[in-house]
Amino acid sequence: MSAAVLTSLLNGWAAIHAEYWLLWTLHWRAKGTGYYGDHLLYQRLYEARQAELDRMAEVTAAVGGADVLKPVAGLANAQRIAAQIESQPVSDVEKALMAAQTTMEAMNHVSQAVKGTPYALAIDNAVGGIADAHLEAVYLLQQRLSSGPLNPKRLAKNSRVYGSTRFFG
Repeated sequence: MSAAVLTSLLNGWAAIHAEYWLLWTLHWRAKGTGYYGDHLLYQRLYEARQAELDRMAEVTAAVGGADVLKPVAGLANAQRIAAQIESQPVSDVEKALMAAQTTMEAMNHVSQAVKGTPYALAIDNAVGGIADAHLEAVYLLQQRLSSGPLNPKRLAKNSRVYGSTRFFG
């Protein structure tokens, strides 16, 4: 499998890791009037990421061999993503939204990278399911922010975490 495909898969794996850690931390950090609802929302979202982490690792190992999954490199790249999101001067709900959007963007990069490969349909199916779950997360977080219908440009100045960072490769 090409280096570009493997890089995109590893980046997707790192983005989900970052989102998972961020959501789990926000779950503990929830406070204020609606804290319990936020606490439960973040829990719902971070628990859903666990199966996605496993799925991305399995897909990556299937096409690139299990040896491409390097835990230290994966965690370091996830840490960079999480650090960029955490450093933004926005609310925790907006950080959660940025994390979900970052993972969706990473899944789009995977989908673009696999076009024309023998595994395109299978990989697109896997990342499509992950992207679909993240669209639900974006919806729930936007509802929490009361920001109305899906508007990917709402956080445009802060949400370009994925595109602005080189993780693997």
